Amino acid sequence: MTIPYTALEVLASFSILDVHNSNLRATASIIKIGNALETFRKRNIFEWLKENSSGFRTAIEMAQKRWGKQIIHENMMIARVKDLSLKVQIENSFDDPKSLVSLPNDYIAFPCDLLPAIQKLVETSGHVIKKARAK
Repeated sequence: MTIPYTALEVLASFSILDVHNSNLRATASIIKIGNALETFRKRNIFEWLKENSSGFRTAIEMAQKRWGKQIIHENMMIARVKDLSLKVQIENSFDDPKSLVSLPNDYIAFPCDLLPAIQKLVETSGHVIKKARAK
């Protein structure tokens, strides 16, 4: 009938809470489970749900299989640079080698803050910038 606040906090960190027929309902969220802090995943309620709820067990097992295989970055941009000399010029123009990451198939990744500097470098070298946006 009642849920201790600490258990509710942990439950909210890896499930979707809503009210159904005047009762609080928790639905497993694979995204939240994947993002749950390691400390939350070691709590008793997490283990209890894994053992007693088929929905949570399935979501937890799926998240464990995918653990470490998908990475989502924030404030990161990706550019495709087909011209090798331009790519080398971009990579050599920044002091911190960690600020740019070379990816397969002519792609580079970099923090959003570097966009103006990279755009200026590309434009001054005589290349054209083509932009693509998600819909």
